[in-house]
Amino acid sequence: DVVSGLFIGSYGAANNFEALKQAEITHVLCVSPSLSLKYPEEFTYLRLEVADLSSVKISVFFGEALSFIDSALSAGGKVLVHCFMGRSRSATIVLAYLIARHALTLSDALRELRRVRPQAQPNTGFYKELVAFETATQG
Repeated sequence: DVVSGLFIGSYGAANNFEALKQAEITHVLCVSPSLSLKYPEEFTYLRLEVADLSSVKISVFFGEALSFIDSALSAGGKVLVHCFMGRSRSATIVLAYLIARHALTLSDALRELRRVRPQAQPNTGFYKELVAFETATQG
């Protein structure tokens, strides 16, 4: 876990039913407009229609994503946040969560995330949005 109950991964991880069950995942946040939601009868899904392009405004989805994660965790659930590679889109959502809910700076959040997901790297546009989000959230 990145923090207790919050996991990040690739599309492969989202399709590994045994691993999801073993990790006791209850909720899956898919950050992609096109990847299929493989086990709708087994997990609660939220899809964010975000392409991995610097021009996309991913921050408009932060509120919905954080609410989904909050409600899953407060109900005792566990959440997998994934995109295709588990590198840019899902990392951006997890970083926003760490900034908003754990009061981490962006650089501390990135360090914490890379401890479990070394390849995490938001694209340039997403990174700029995280900088603005950090300022708006923490002043």
